[in-house]
Amino acid sequence: MRKWLSFLLALAMVFACAGFAAAEDGDLPEDDEGYTGGDDWDDDDWDDDDWDDDDRDGGDWDDDPPEIPEGAVAFGGGWYYRLLEDGTAEIALYAGEEEHVVIPSEVDGIPVTSVGERAFEENSWIGSVVIPEGVTRVGKYAFGDCGHLETVEIPGTVEVLGDSAFIRCHRLRSVVIPEGVTELGSHLFFDTYFTEIALPDSLRVIGDHAFQCSSLESVVIPEGVTWIGGYAFSSCLKLTSVTIPDSVIHVGDNPFSGSVPLEVRFSDPHPYLEIKDGALFSKPDSRLIEILEAPEGGVCTVPEGTKVIGRGAFSGTRFTSVVIPDSVEEMGDYVFYTCVSLKSVLIPDSVKSVGEGVFAGCSSLEEVRLPAGTGPARMMFDGCRSLVSVEIPEGAEKIGGYAFRDCKKLASVTIPATVTSIGERAFSGCASLETLAIPESVTGFGTDPFYGCKKLTVTVKPDSAAEQYCIDFNLPYEAAE
Repeated sequence: MRKWLSFLLALAMVFACAGFAAAEDGDLPEDDEGYTGGDDWDDDDWDDDDWDDDDRDGGDWDDDPPEIPEGAVAFGGGWYYRLLEDGTAEIALYAGEEEHVVIPSEVDGIPVTSVGERAFEENSWIGSVVIPEGVTRVGKYAFGDCGHLETVEIPGTVEVLGDSAFIRCHRLRSVVIPEGVTELGSHLFFDTYFTEIALPDSLRVIGDHAFQCSSLESVVIPEGVTWIGGYAFSSCLKLTSVTIPDSVIHVGDNPFSGSVPLEVRFSDPHPYLEIKDGALFSKPDSRLIEILEAPEGGVCTVPEGTKVIGRGAFSGTRFTSVVIPDSVEEMGDYVFYTCVSLKSVLIPDSVKSVGEGVFAGCSSLEEVRLPAGTGPARMMFDGCRSLVSVEIPEGAEKIGGYAFRDCKKLASVTIPATVTSIGERAFSGCASLETLAIPESVTGFGTDPFYGCKKLTVTVKPDSAAEQYCIDFNLPYEAAE
């Protein structure tokens, strides 16, 4: 139950940090998720009996006692360790109830060099932790969801802070990352509330989502850092400035989404980065990483010379139309995700690759032109509830899964004879779709592509795979000559 509650609380915090009432701003779906628009939640889904005072205040393992890791050796006081291949020890679990915890530097005469994965996870008693000299690594989720943890002392011997090591430690107010640490794992300080942090000169990598939804107010990234991961500082609502050194040679997708207005500082010229027309660019691949200054309403123009529009680059912005130049060749996943004011987009034929979910959640989108030979990718128009008609261009070969899900006003779709497959629930929830001509070139159908299309009658060629599909699944159809 505790893990389920933690998931609910984390989800709620993501929504809050993103600044949306009904949809996320900049937090893009994982690969197996789509845009739901908030309609799937029901009061019946929440059971008051699932809430327990112990989940909120801590102080009891009875509901969900910690699982002893396989192969772990107990040595008293709630401590468990395991031996590593190099002959040193790793703290595998702390199941004690002390408020102030000092991790032992050795166990049974064996030096401790690692704090293991999930070793302290969800321990609601600890308020402070001292990690001893000699520890070189803090593992994944080591202190994840330690809701009362306020201070951590990290020694200079630590080199790697693993993924999600301090995720959702809401009371954590002070962290000193010592010299020697070279890598900050993904989601390391996700959803934490400290306002400042000093990064060491030894640092080289800042992982994906490392500080997402934190309360940082300003960040100076030290010289020597080469890699800033995707969403590293996204949804940091108090963040006003970030300084990036010349050593950076990679910036991932949407590093500051939901953190604007934001001043991004770096040398001019910078060997890797530049800002053009309010957008952050990667020079080597002419990639628009993220829009930093999007207009409220009106037209947004992608700068000439852009070749790639990165994943989620415009997600959550509020302009009504966008101009894309002929220089653009590729558009990543979720480029315009939840751009709820966007009404029209014309994609030029120079674009040869369009990712999934590009317009997902664009609830005001009314007009769109797809480039030649490009079909609707997975979740491309998911939740576009104002979209009335779409013409799929010649040369397109497939309609992706959930491509038009919940396009409630969609009344007309033209499918060319080059299309060979229609994906899973591609048209599910298209309540206004009454007719659809499926060419005989279509031979593949995913699961329930027309789920919830209660008014739909499809037109098919006699003896075609589409006709057989209609017969097999009792879908109303008409045979066309």
